Amino acid sequence: MDGLRSGDIITVKIIENNNGLIKASIMGRSILLKGPANLQIGQIYRVKTQWTGKTLLLNLIHNKNNASDIFGAPGQTDLGFSMLYSAAKRAALHLKNENVELLKRLLRKKGPLNEEKARLAAEAVKKGLAPEELISIIEHRSGEDRGSQEKTLLFNHLKDGNELWFIIPYSFGIDGTQLSGSLRIKKNTDSGKLTTAVIETEIDSSRLFFMISDFNSEKRRLKVFSEQPLDNSVKNKIKSGLPEILGNLSMKFDDNIIENCFRNQSLEMDFDGFSCEETSADGIEEVV
Repeated sequence: MDGLRSGDIITVKIIENNNGLIKASIMGRSILLKGPANLQIGQIYRVKTQWTGKTLLLNLIHNKNNASDIFGAPGQTDLGFSMLYSAAKRAALHLKNENVELLKRLLRKKGPLNEEKARLAAEAVKKGLAPEELISIIEHRSGEDRGSQEKTLLFNHLKDGNELWFIIPYSFGIDGTQLSGSLRIKKNTDSGKLTTAVIETEIDSSRLFFMISDFNSEKRRLKVFSEQPLDNSVKNKIKSGLPEILGNLSMKFDDNIIENCFRNQSLEMDFDGFSCEETSADGIEEVV
């Protein structure tokens, strides 16, 4: 690959692994590799590059702070460990024993775990709340559930660090249609400026996420994600309506709508209902 030299340290995301025949994402490109059969799909690994003639070798860098080391031994729940680990890192949650044990409770609960629930749990634990406290906002619409409203208000009130997420649930009717969801805002408390906003809503029985990144920059852009596959009529409605609205707001619209956004292995950067960013394979903090 152009630009790589021996000794460079890069990250590799495993997209497919068929007994050592691996499809991976490296520096934004999809590459076919040969490697260990036990590399987990969806995981991101740190590697050190080494050129031998025209052949590029990628040497795995052992990281003691990986998901299996922190959340338990490898097994059928490795995918759950990986999601919780990634969510904790994105939330900048310290992986000390009590926080790890709180997050592991989700693996013993009934119902599937996905990136969004894992991130909600990590954000809750970061503020000293039980990991299940925020998940109720997507399982029961907060506008109709007083208990969920109170949990969300408490979450918004608690402070931790200089970059904070606030969750504002909503539920209202317009032209005979009921709309419900949440507005998720990231604020830098030092500058007082918003940096990211995600509008989560339901349209025609589909959960959609409209994410605005680089909020205070001229480069701000809107990306659209869907939890489920979308009908063409819904996609066309979004693609035809948003550009005109956003043009008045000096904002670019990425018209590549990402469907099945949770655990979409073809994505170079995973979306979790809050952010869409590559997760480094570095550990945050040793388990103490």
